[in-house]
Amino acid sequence: MDLQKKLSSIGMDIPAIVISASDDEIVREYGRHVGAVAFFRKPVDDQALLDAILWAVAGARERVGQSKTMGN
Repeated sequence: MDLQKKLSSIGMDIPAIVISASDDEIVREYGRHVGAVAFFRKPVDDQALLDAILWAVAGARERVGQSKTMGN
């Protein structure tokens, strides 16, 4: 999550999925704060993780497409 925070602070909008042994609400909130798009507690359900990855990639592609049409 610290890496995601650093990337966000320099303008790199890369979707991150957090996998943690902790299910503490403070950890989850910090993950959301630094831009995590999904949060899983170990052990992770394989299909749920794959679905989250596909969702994150689709969202990133959509944002890139919108950026190009806006001239950025």
